Amino acid sequence: MFLMAAIRLLAIPLLLIAVLRVLPFEVDELTKNILILTAALPTSSAQSMITEQYHTNTSAAARSVFVTTLFSVATVPLIMMLAL
Repeated sequence: MFLMAAIRLLAIPLLLIAVLRVLPFEVDELTKNILILTAALPTSSAQSMITEQYHTNTSAAARSVFVTTLFSVATVPLIMMLAL
């Protein structure tokens, strides 16, 4: 679960920052910041609702929402500082 949270909250946003910096065309700063912020946000609670609807592993979905939300308190400001 912690590996998944690290990939979701750190690796994907950092990869997006790197991709946005090497693009051959200019992207508006607001658009860049919005893309990076949405990539750095925790998993949505809809994930738990969908697992409930399809009778799959609801406890793992709830744990992933909890863990990513808990760690996003530290990782979102860190990612946004690195992006700027």
